[in-house]
Amino acid sequence: MPSQQNAIALGIQEAPLTDGYRERMLAITEELRGQGVGAYTSAPPIYRLAWRSGLRVRPPLYQPFAAPAVGTGIGFAVAWGLAMWLLFWRTEGFGVTNVLVRAVVTGTVYGVSLAFYYRWKASKLRLPALDPAAT
Repeated sequence: MPSQQNAIALGIQEAPLTDGYRERMLAITEELRGQGVGAYTSAPPIYRLAWRSGLRVRPPLYQPFAAPAVGTGIGFAVAWGLAMWLLFWRTEGFGVTNVLVRAVVTGTVYGVSLAFYYRWKASKLRLPALDPAAT
């Protein structure tokens, strides 16, 4: 779990399971789906899992640029780097540094690209700022 200050910067806070936060976020995502936003864009599975776990994470279209860039970038870098190492690089003799650099660069490109997409989609939909009381 990230430190409290880092968690707030990324839009993550712990939530009691009884305060209805998950229901509010699901209602927001249903509203987005009504505007033609796909289910995996309005609420990717990892976000739904976070809400079910009690974490206060805003839908990606309502997050600041850095949150999805960092979150998805790290997640993708770890998963992709591990998969590539297990499937290909291990047998080709790639060193640890080479694998880490490739994973970090790829994760950064992926995370920043996805964050740009979310910002573009939010501006296209002219989404209002999310009410701080809802988060």
